[in-house]
Amino acid sequence: VVSAETDLFEGLAGILVTAGIGVLATSEPFAADAIAITVGAIPQEPAQAIALTPYVVSADPVLNDAFIAVQVMLRGTTDPYSVVQRSAAIFDQFGGLEDQDFGGVHLVQMTLHSGRLDGKDDSQRWLCSENYYCRVNWPTRYRTE
Repeated sequence: VVSAETDLFEGLAGILVTAGIGVLATSEPFAADAIAITVGAIPQEPAQAIALTPYVVSADPVLNDAFIAVQVMLRGTTDPYSVVQRSAAIFDQFGGLEDQDFGGVHLVQMTLHSGRLDGKDDSQRWLCSENYYCRVNWPTRYRTE
């Protein structure tokens, strides 16, 4: 069984790791100075982190076309530019990304849909969220065309 969200997360996280934007660790704890890349939620530590959360927006009932959104949550330092600059670095990797195979999912194209600064957490570290839309080919048992 193909897990489109898992395949997409692993592929996109790999792009960020290769670009030197963060580190993907299979288990915590992260090094204190690391920029952690996780799925779902931002961990308490390290101080700076990126969480990628893929979720299905729509899937054609017959064709293997689908849209999977990826929410990118960023936590930086007390300097707002820490998330603004990281956001720009991520956009440089993801904005317009196309024709990539991630496991059982083929990414046709990735575009930025929305984004904003979300204020600060309890430790006064800046937060930012962005939503990318991924047009993918995701074959399943009944959607193979």
